[in-house]
Amino acid sequence: MFVNDRFAQIHGYKPEELLGKEHLTLVHPDQREIVKQRASQRLKGEAVLQQYELQRLRKDGKTIWCETMATRIQYRGRPAIMGNLIDVTERKKTEEALRESEVKYRTILESIEDGYFEVDIRGSFTFFNESTCKIVGYPRDELMGMNNRKYMDQENAKKVYQTFNKVYTTGKPTKGFDYEITRKDGAKGYAEVSVSLMKDAEGQPIGFRGIIRDVTVRNQMETELIQTRGFLQNILDSSIDGITTTDLHGTMVYTSSRVKDILGYGPKEGIGKKTYTFYGNGKEDAKTIMKALASRGELRNHEMRLIKKDGGLIDISLSASLLRDDKGEVIGTLGIYRDITEKKRLEAQLQRAQKMEAIGTLAGGVAHDLNNILAGLVSYPELLLLETPEESPLRKPILTIQKAGEKAAAIAQDLLTLSRRGVAATEVLNLNNTISEYLKSPEHERLKSFHPNVKFKTELEADLLDILGSPAHLSKTVMNLISNAAEAMPEGGAISISTENRYIDQPIRGYDRVDEGDYVTLTVSETGVGISRKDRERIFEPFYTKKVMGRSGTGLGMAVVWVAVTDHKGYIDIQSAKGKGTTFTLYFPVTIKEVGKDKSLLTIQDYIGKGESVLVVDDVEEQREIASRILKKLDYSVTNVSSGEEAVDYLKDNSADLLLLDMIMDPGIDGLETYKRILEFHPNQKAIIVSVFSETKRVKEAQRLGAGPYVKKPFLLEKIGLAVRDELGK
Repeated sequence: MFVNDRFAQIHGYKPEELLGKEHLTLVHPDQREIVKQRASQRLKGEAVLQQYELQRLRKDGKTIWCETMATRIQYRGRPAIMGNLIDVTERKKTEEALRESEVKYRTILESIEDGYFEVDIRGSFTFFNESTCKIVGYPRDELMGMNNRKYMDQENAKKVYQTFNKVYTTGKPTKGFDYEITRKDGAKGYAEVSVSLMKDAEGQPIGFRGIIRDVTVRNQMETELIQTRGFLQNILDSSIDGITTTDLHGTMVYTSSRVKDILGYGPKEGIGKKTYTFYGNGKEDAKTIMKALASRGELRNHEMRLIKKDGGLIDISLSASLLRDDKGEVIGTLGIYRDITEKKRLEAQLQRAQKMEAIGTLAGGVAHDLNNILAGLVSYPELLLLETPEESPLRKPILTIQKAGEKAAAIAQDLLTLSRRGVAATEVLNLNNTISEYLKSPEHERLKSFHPNVKFKTELEADLLDILGSPAHLSKTVMNLISNAAEAMPEGGAISISTENRYIDQPIRGYDRVDEGDYVTLTVSETGVGISRKDRERIFEPFYTKKVMGRSGTGLGMAVVWVAVTDHKGYIDIQSAKGKGTTFTLYFPVTIKEVGKDKSLLTIQDYIGKGESVLVVDDVEEQREIASRILKKLDYSVTNVSSGEEAVDYLKDNSADLLLLDMIMDPGIDGLETYKRILEFHPNQKAIIVSVFSETKRVKEAQRLGAGPYVKKPFLLEKIGLAVRDELGK
């Protein structure tokens, strides 16, 4: 996996030629088996000879002698062997030569790279080769007679003294002890020394001889290896994913620091634990994972739940693979855990929004047709009451019809709200007023009659800031939340209704993710049965209700709450537990706009006409008839047509002071296209846009072209009268 230049040079190769090459091919055939055996023992952690000599083969086929020091290390999370190799071929030859001739012996010593030295009993140099001078960093003339502990600090000098003393006392040589040296020029280095005792002819100790080797590079490599391991550890710890390794029995042997953020266990706390103890489904999850690893050797992006140290659950995506040793044998597994709790929450939120959007599309179509049908029930009673004396017995049934129509229109409005085209949050209002008005309403009195054992408490902030909203939808939101709370307490209890100014300085992660900003909050808490996690996921779905039908509504209440809050650019948070009650907190953005003028308490005389001409354009006959009758009642001259094309043709030869223009007409051109064509020959034509839905982009485009106010169906006398009066008065 790695060689330095010297290793390659020893064998006659270039470094890149050796990478990936089987090590045993460099060993003499007679010694391959023993080398293989030692490597296997070393990788298993068994005690084995660390330093030894053996014959090796060069690229050119020649045999060389090398001295090897091998140690077991961890490389990239796997056991490996690091070897320091010295070519001792020349030394071996020297030893042979020494037996033949002292002169030849000394000459050869000067040619080897390792230092050879002899010192007397006091440790002063008596003989050494040139390599010794190079290693310790002193010239020959200064080194001769110098004590061998002079070129080291006190701690290393003590270490050398103790080693030499042991050799003197036992008579046994010592091999391969390291110490730090300080060369004459101040440079630091490391030397490895092997020492034996010298004796005279009578067997008396006269000094020491030894081999000194420069191992500065080797030590630097070991230091770099340690630093590399630290660097890799830093990479693992900085990963957004948690990383673990296990043995063959599923016991964790390593965990990165990120695992603590995910599971709550520190790096050492998880060691020794079985991984399945963290799995949401325990051993069943473990079987699924091991089955995938056994069949494919890896597992990618497997979603599952883990149990945290505190007992909480967390959603994760697991990728795993098998760990193998250098022989390809499986020794464990590697697991990478990514926290996807927030991702799953956002996916669920998106699915809820898509589901509501789909249902809303259906609801919008139904509401459009229903509104056209209800027009007569809402508008005609109002006209009839204007012509019916107070004492007439017909007033009561007419009023009943009118109330029934208004209730049906309210249901249609709920459906429009679901379509996300029924909320126009454009009016500056104070939520405290909305709450107070509801608590004084007949609807609230009716709720209290159904739930006599429920107590209501309010805590409304005195200086509550204003919000931009739709009074009708916010009132309905308050009503639905309080009604929902009362239904959750069949045996009675307490409902708390509160408001508060809140500044959020960092996002809140709950049912919704509440972003930073200034908000007005509405909180409705009850002490009821609570909501299970399963029900909490579906509570805002249309018609998903556990209330008493006929008493609590149609099952659209909480769906209307969700849509209304969303269209007000607000957020919802839910805190609940079975048997411990529920708290809904709604967040509405604060507005700096000022409250508009009050237009209440007007009479019919305030919006009566003066005979101005109005052209009603609507594709529904009932709508044209109702609009015409209302406008005639208000003293306007009225003409009506059933399509945009008819309106264009009519105005080519005629004129009208005002158009009452339906935006959606099918088949044919819609209100915007009709208005564009009319402007070509009546560039200053005044118009009022009407539609079942809230303002759309096409409505706003028509207003940019010169159209006046937008009026939402069904038609009411006052609403139409004020809009026509204001537009004609410009």
